[in-house]
Amino acid sequence: MVRRSVGGQAGGWLLAGTLALAATPAAADPDTHRDCPACPDLVMVPGGTAQIGNDDRPREAPAHQVTVPAFWLGRTEVTVGQFRAFVEATGHVTDDGCFGWTGTGFGEVGGSWRDPGFPQTDAHPVVCVTWSDATAYAEWLTERTGQPYRLPAEAEWEFAVRTGIADADRQPETICRIANVHDTTSDQVLGMPLPAQPCRDDAARTAPVGSLLPAQSGAVDLLGNVAEWTADAWFDDYGTATTDGRPRAGSDPRRVVRGGAWEDDLSVARPGSRVGLPDGFRSQYFGFRIARDHQL
Repeated sequence: MVRRSVGGQAGGWLLAGTLALAATPAAADPDTHRDCPACPDLVMVPGGTAQIGNDDRPREAPAHQVTVPAFWLGRTEVTVGQFRAFVEATGHVTDDGCFGWTGTGFGEVGGSWRDPGFPQTDAHPVVCVTWSDATAYAEWLTERTGQPYRLPAEAEWEFAVRTGIADADRQPETICRIANVHDTTSDQVLGMPLPAQPCRDDAARTAPVGSLLPAQSGAVDLLGNVAEWTADAWFDDYGTATTDGRPRAGSDPRRVVRGGAWEDDLSVARPGSRVGLPDGFRSQYFGFRIARDHQL
């Protein structure tokens, strides 16, 4: 049963072959919470302890345990429509220019979140946004609702994936059930020189949010579709990682991106993969989802 609690303003990465890409119908929604009519749906990620990181990959080492308190996580990535509402309400200025697939290689494609170089509707995940754009959106939600919105910490993000998506669903033949990645669809349409997964999700680029099967928490597209900015500053490994899920602050201007995107294979669209890019970087592959502390 869907629980949609709408509060008032309180201050200033398919089933092989056949799964249709349509917005998830209301009857299939998990229990969700919404702080205002235009706010993104949130799902509760139960707190607990899990091992994150990977000793076999230097950027992901050392593997370690993290104990994360329960937190709210955006059910989907923030959509074009939701981001547009923020821009129109605040006058937030975004820059043009975006990195992506040019048709013959990877490079600057121009455009912006309004026109990233391929068709999108208001139900698609917003792309070509910077880390600063994403944090500004979260700050706007905080001002609008009085709730502490933010980007998820990378430890929270990895915890949500490792505790919410079974290993069996993250295999080459099954990944298209839960993630829009580089598969037979995008391979046929785009011809990118990358290994395609042997499954089909019917989306050559981004798919409308919520098109595929959710994680245990109800969150959708944690892997694939668009890679997601997190709150953390970049560190070359997990050596100084917190054990309680808090984000790491640092002087490096790069920020952590997680999850992989529609052009990625399973070397990137997996729980432990970490990428660090400048906070002003814009890409056809990058978007974000929001989080907030567990309080109503």
